[in-house]
Amino acid sequence: MMIRNNKKSEMVETDLYELNLPGQFILKEVVDKDSKRIGVVRNIRLKFPQKVELIVKGIDIEVPIDFKNIQKVGTIIQLKTKIKIAEECDVSEVVRLRKEIEQEISEIYTG
Repeated sequence: MMIRNNKKSEMVETDLYELNLPGQFILKEVVDKDSKRIGVVRNIRLKFPQKVELIVKGIDIEVPIDFKNIQKVGTIIQLKTKIKIAEECDVSEVVRLRKEIEQEISEIYTG
């Protein structure tokens, strides 16, 4: 857990992971409003007092996506907005990203 202080308020930030993979969010493919495949959900970040984000791992980038920008959650996660900063991933990149994230999560829980 990370605590950030600024002059106006104290922000507490923590990352959440699901234990069963793929989960309701973790390891799901994410597409923007133009159906551009931007990556795979790595984790959920809580920023107290008021923000919840999906952290999406893409090609050489991690993109925070506010939960307010999610259109639909199903077999993929569809966003309401266009994401310009992430390159489009092909299917082989999605498979590679899922394996990387699964390995990262395994290392978190096994030490």
